[in-house]
Amino acid sequence: MTTLGVQELKPSIKQTHQAGDLASTLEQQSDAEMITLRVPRELAGLLQELMPRVANGEAISFVSAPKDVTTSTAATMLGMSRPTLMKLIKAGHIPSHKVGTHTRLTSSDVHTYRQQLLGERRAAYERLLQMDEEAGITE
Repeated sequence: MTTLGVQELKPSIKQTHQAGDLASTLEQQSDAEMITLRVPRELAGLLQELMPRVANGEAISFVSAPKDVTTSTAATMLGMSRPTLMKLIKAGHIPSHKVGTHTRLTSSDVHTYRQQLLGERRAAYERLLQMDEEAGITE
């Protein structure tokens, strides 16, 4: 069975600024075959996470998400209805904040909750497989 590893690499404010500077430098040198860059240590950490995966031939996916999302967007990200999401927020399962009268969630909180849900589903699936094995149902 192949599993997909999903890891959120959330850049700091300093890394964000450094990445902007690096992106500008790369745009200016786009015609060069080989580019030599000075990469700040903080930003190099993100590259150290990425490069081994590229070297192993792994498929890399990038998802850009705004810092804050609406409840409708968050519900879609979680694969649930907005009323269900609002119940979870009210019960304190997912942090939220108000912008005026509107409820907003951070993308990272939504991602964290999604990972928690996936972990719970995996654990339930593993328990079912174990029960099947104990009952002699599996091959």
